[in-house]
Amino acid sequence: SKLSENILYRANIFNYDIKYFEEISKLHNRIDFSGFDSNHRSLFDNSNKFEAFCNLPIKDQLANLFSLSGLLQEDSPDSEERIVSSKEAKVFVQVILDALSASVKSLEDTGKDMRANRSGMDTQTREVKDSFFSKIFSNVVTCLLLLDGIIMSNIDLAGVLELLADNVGVNLIDTLFTILDDETSIFNDSSKEVSSHIISCCFVFSVKREYGINDFKRILDWVFTYNSSKNKEKNSLLTSNLYIILSNEKGLQCFLEGMSNNRGLQELVTIMTRADYSINIVYESIFCIWNIANSQKYIQIFEDNRDNIMDKLVQVIKLNKVEKVIRIGALCIKSLLSSEKCVEYLVDYHFAKTIHNLLSNKWSDEVIKEELNYILEYLEKNHKFVNSFEKYKTEIESGNLKWGFLHTSDFWEDKFKEFEFENFEYIRLLTQIVKAPIMKETDIEKKCIACFDLGEFAKYYPGGAGVLGHFGAKETLLDLIQNENLELKNRALVCLQKIMMRSSKK
Repeated sequence: SKLSENILYRANIFNYDIKYFEEISKLHNRIDFSGFDSNHRSLFDNSNKFEAFCNLPIKDQLANLFSLSGLLQEDSPDSEERIVSSKEAKVFVQVILDALSASVKSLEDTGKDMRANRSGMDTQTREVKDSFFSKIFSNVVTCLLLLDGIIMSNIDLAGVLELLADNVGVNLIDTLFTILDDETSIFNDSSKEVSSHIISCCFVFSVKREYGINDFKRILDWVFTYNSSKNKEKNSLLTSNLYIILSNEKGLQCFLEGMSNNRGLQELVTIMTRADYSINIVYESIFCIWNIANSQKYIQIFEDNRDNIMDKLVQVIKLNKVEKVIRIGALCIKSLLSSEKCVEYLVDYHFAKTIHNLLSNKWSDEVIKEELNYILEYLEKNHKFVNSFEKYKTEIESGNLKWGFLHTSDFWEDKFKEFEFENFEYIRLLTQIVKAPIMKETDIEKKCIACFDLGEFAKYYPGGAGVLGHFGAKETLLDLIQNENLELKNRALVCLQKIMMRSSKK
């Protein structure tokens, strides 16, 4: 079905509510018990109860399933507040878990047999084997979608699944990782994607055990490896897992400290700003960043503007008009107000003006207005005045140029006049950076930034092209467009174009 073939459909349309389970119940909620042998007597014994539950109205199915949250309260001292769990719902879920485990084991055995003996099978035997394989695989898909639907309807029920799996002797996490780790194409992409989401939810909401750093690393490594191995990246898979994992302290720690080359954060920031992605992927990526912002342990990521995270976050909020994106974006910014350095960034970005623009829209969600007004009041009343040109001077003098607000068109349009300071001393220093020999890899980025800044100066300052000519910038830029580094070559070329355009206008 459409649901089992494309996890993006789930992410775009549903996003944690009862509709997903309703759709599965209509399209794909039957297990074929004829595929199980006498070793699975309990499945046959409970098949009628399973069918009876499936025939209940959807609202009654959900009400029974929601009662299973009472299993999470068994240690509660107050018996009056304890929710009584539905026996019918317990049997229903246990049948799904038992059928999933049995089907996965059966597919492994059948797959090995078919690979080893297929060439020697006659046509009839091959057809019988293929039909059996298809039947069992359909059971796997059905079970996975039902479990995922239960979680999507009530995320707390992820903590119940392992408890009920124990009742029928099933190790749910091992079963799901069997699907993920399959390299023989027994299990298709859809079954792996849904399995990864169920694992992520169980890791975070489990009451059976507390999962550690190594557990989270295992699922994170699988998700990133799988995502990068596909011809077309499935970033909906990435964000739907990170959306859950980063709400857990150890999951967050593993993501930020355990991933090689800071890979996780880089991809998350990139996803957040891709205009061609669905709005739900953008929302989930900002939700992930909000989880990071809520941890004081990692506030320095924002203070250092690592991977341009502050630039990108402000950009997304500034250019977006979707309510849930603005709501989570505002909550993220609010979490950063505890950092004086982050507040300085927001002041540099004229974020108060962005808030005024956002408040001029008609939001149906009152929470958005409240959060935006809170941020606006804080920026207007509590921040210290920051002179961004003074910050620019400090950065240039240190020689440690980094992409950020100081190297944007907004900054140059506002501050170009101040570069007259001491006979254009800081334009001279920028020119020296462009002229300096390349001694290490970081020098290339510095030159790229300097090229951008010189181009912006030529663009906004009347007579800027003449000033740059006085310092000999043009000749150096002509040399740089021959450089083998593609980014530096392009930056130098764009800078020259801005100088020439300004000269022609004059």
